[in-house]
Amino acid sequence: MIPGLTRLDYTAIHLGYPLQFPVYDGKGQLLLNKGFVVKDRAQLDALIRRGIYQKKTPQKTGGSGGFHPGADAPKAILNAFIDFDELLEQLQAVSHLIINEQPEANKRTRLLVSRVEQFCDQNAEACLARIHRELSGDFHHKVIYYAWLCCLISRRLGLPPQRQKRLIAAALTANIALLSFQEKLHHSRVTLSPEQREIIDKHPQLSATALRKAGITDDHWLKIVETHHERASASSDERILTESLLLGCCEHYIAMIVGRANREPKTVTEAFEWLLKSPAPAEKRILEAFQAELSAYPPGTFVRLASEEIALVVSRDPENRYPKVKAIISARGAPLTAPMTRHTEDPDYAVREVVKPKNVPNINNTLIWKN
Repeated sequence: MIPGLTRLDYTAIHLGYPLQFPVYDGKGQLLLNKGFVVKDRAQLDALIRRGIYQKKTPQKTGGSGGFHPGADAPKAILNAFIDFDELLEQLQAVSHLIINEQPEANKRTRLLVSRVEQFCDQNAEACLARIHRELSGDFHHKVIYYAWLCCLISRRLGLPPQRQKRLIAAALTANIALLSFQEKLHHSRVTLSPEQREIIDKHPQLSATALRKAGITDDHWLKIVETHHERASASSDERILTESLLLGCCEHYIAMIVGRANREPKTVTEAFEWLLKSPAPAEKRILEAFQAELSAYPPGTFVRLASEEIALVVSRDPENRYPKVKAIISARGAPLTAPMTRHTEDPDYAVREVVKPKNVPNINNTLIWKN
C-alpha cells in the first residue's frame, strides 16, 4: 500500500446509497467514483476482500447543515442516457427515506442535488434531450426532469447558488405526497374522485409535512414545496418565491409535453403558447428565462426542414436561430439509413416548425449525445 491511504471496512459503505468519497485500491488507483452506488452485499464483500482505501485528506464539504456551492460534486463523467438509472435509484432511495421518516433523508437529498447539478454541468444538451425524447409518465422520471429544468433555468435567472440548490431539493421532494397514486393518475381516463382531487390540492402542504417528519428543517426549501402550486397575481407577486413559481412552471411544462391517457401531449411550441397566456409580471420574467434556456427548438425535439425532411434537434443555438440537427426521415417520409447532419443556416435546410412524427426510426441517443 502506498502512503496517504486508509483501508476501509464494511462500516464505511452503506448499501444502496451513493459513496460520499472516491474509493481506491492499495496502489492508489481509482476503483469507484464518488456517487457510485454499491447495490448488494456480494459486491461489497468482493470489494473488501480486494482491499479498498480512502485518501487520508478528506474533501471539504463546506461545513454541516447548509447547501454549499461545489460541495459533494462527483467528478465522474455523466450522461443523461447512460447514467439515468443511477439517478432513479438515488431518487427512489431518497423517497423511501422521507416516507419512512428517516433522519438520513436530509443528507441523501443534498447528495442527490449535487448529482443533478453534475449532470447539467457536464451535458445540459443530453439532459434536455432526455426530457424531450423519453417522454415518460413515470413519477420518478418526471421528478428528475423537474430538477434538471429547475437547475438550468435558475442559472439563467441568475439565482445565487444556495437558492439554486434549495430549489433543486424542492423539485426532488415537492410531490412526495403524490407518490402512492401518481401512476394511477397518469393512466386514468376518468375524472378524478373528490378524494383524489383533495390530495392533489393539498399535496404541497402534505409533502412539506412529510419532509419535516423526516428531519428537514430548511425553511426556504420547505416554503418552496408548500407554495409551488400558487400562482402569481398583481396582489401576490411579492409573496410568492421566484423558486416556487419556477417549479410550478416546470411541472406544467412537463405535464403538457408528456400528456396523459386522456390528453394528447403538446409540442414544445404549443406548451409555451399555453404558458405565456396572460402571465403575471413575476411569472413573465420566469417564463421568458424558461423559453430562452430551452430555445424554440430544444434538444430531443423533431422539426420539419425547408427540404421537407424531419430532423432531430441535437443542440441549441445560443442565438435561437440555427440549431444543430440530424435528418432522420426523408422528404418522402421514409426513414434514412443513418441520421444525416443538416446545417440549418442553409436556406435549403432552414427549420420551419416543430412536429410530432408518427413513425420515428430507432435512434441511438447515447451516440448522438455522447459527452
